[in-house]
Amino acid sequence: MLGEGHRFHTDVLGEGRIRGGNLRGDLFLRGGGDPTMLAEDYTDLAEQVRAAGIRRVHGDLVANDTYSDDVRLGASRAWDDEPYYCSARISALTLAPDTDYDSGTVIVSAAPSRQGRKPQVTITPETDAVRIVNTGTTGAAGSDDTLPIVREHGSRVVRISGNVPVDGSATTSWVTVWNPTRYAADVFARALADAGVRLRGDEERGHTPADARLLASTSR
Repeated sequence: MLGEGHRFHTDVLGEGRIRGGNLRGDLFLRGGGDPTMLAEDYTDLAEQVRAAGIRRVHGDLVANDTYSDDVRLGASRAWDDEPYYCSARISALTLAPDTDYDSGTVIVSAAPSRQGRKPQVTITPETDAVRIVNTGTTGAAGSDDTLPIVREHGSRVVRISGNVPVDGSATTSWVTVWNPTRYAADVFARALADAGVRLRGDEERGHTPADARLLASTSR
């Protein structure tokens, strides 16, 4: 249906004038359903925004996922499969944590720390799209490894519980996010900050005005 000449685009557009490094308007992140977007691609987009002469955005970051509809799950997906990578929610703004390209997921890893303490948790990529609630325990050497990592249905809360032995290995899980559009926008906002572009407004979801100007793009 797309045709062999189709290209996926993820674009950044601006509304308003750019003067002295200041964009006096909103910044728009517009998704085109690219199934291979990684955090490094959002870093590239952020660097393109800086190269366009922007240092401060006096407006909001608006995430536009209207290229696709609002149906977030495929047919016949069971609600209790939603935490797992094979049942990730769909958005035109995509982001995968690695080159397995499981879009709409983060990698959550819980490793043993000192005995009696909570496991050490890392999220790849770093994002506020999930909120970790860690009630796990690092147990004695040789104890049972019973450490699940599960996102609560209908929520961004990821719960880590159970036991990991102090001499055990990390438990790693590809966990879906509840709001994939917010996930992509959050990682892009972090990339903007790292590139030296200050966002003064908020992150929100919306449409891109017809007169917005293209500032950055990926195409493949």
